[in-house]
Amino acid sequence: MRGMRRLLESAARFDPRTPVFATARSLLAFAQLCGILFTPDRDLILAVPHPDLPGPCGGINGISMWCVTGGDSTPNPSARMVAVAVLTAVMIGVKPRWLCIPHWYIAFSVSTSVTIADGAASISEIVCELLIPQGLGDTRRTHWGRSRVPLAPHWRGSAYAAHLVLRAQVAIVYLSAAIMKMQHSAWRRGQALRIIMQDPQFGAPGLVRPAVDSLLRHGWLSSAAMWSTLAIEVGIGTAMLGGASARRYALGATIVLHLFIMTLMGLFGFALVMMATVAFASTTTPLRKAATSADRVQPVRSVVRR
Repeated sequence: MRGMRRLLESAARFDPRTPVFATARSLLAFAQLCGILFTPDRDLILAVPHPDLPGPCGGINGISMWCVTGGDSTPNPSARMVAVAVLTAVMIGVKPRWLCIPHWYIAFSVSTSVTIADGAASISEIVCELLIPQGLGDTRRTHWGRSRVPLAPHWRGSAYAAHLVLRAQVAIVYLSAAIMKMQHSAWRRGQALRIIMQDPQFGAPGLVRPAVDSLLRHGWLSSAAMWSTLAIEVGIGTAMLGGASARRYALGATIVLHLFIMTLMGLFGFALVMMATVAFASTTTPLRKAATSADRVQPVRSVVRR
């Protein structure tokens, strides 16, 4: 009963409209925008992996913007232009209420039709979908503006439910990543990082590769880096199930971890998307907003007492 009451009270005062949320939304759109702008036309459309399998415009994927405007065989400049326009507006912060659904549609279209090999597209699609309940109740001109009017009760509840689902998704992503690594013998032997850093596609860039290879030849250093990576992933996943302070520490750890991944593996878009995702999951209602919504918590408490 106490846990249910606490959950209802958290939902009653939840308000995601914070500077952290705005920064994360802009960062997510920036990462997606870079993927569109810097992917050449010849690599933009997802190739059909097998002649017996449906193309990228089969089934539900047919509603993708790239499929609707140009089919699945050639790049379409109009789809790219629309995606750039929407993502630029989201990055600036214009009208969250009106752009949250177009933002998801762009993310869905990129995930189903565009070739981006770093794994960020599918995560972005899920995140943008869960941002819709948090955006539809936001009437500000930009997501940087001060929230002068409280969220309507039904938007607070749906936004908080989406927030909880996002936290659960982040926990699953990081905990499963750590578990899957531990199932691989190279990780248990402490050799995984050396193998990854030497990969021609995802390995360390040429400028830093000699230094990285030299450092990882020391067995103790390679093992320390490997176990630190696993510990950070477990910590981030566990923190998503905890309180606000734990999630703030997790956000700091996420930034450090993915800055290293960005530098050593070149996964620029993936790193930014994961930073933004954990920032969304770390959003908490400021004390000022919680205090101003105390009158709205009272009805929830009265219902719980009954």
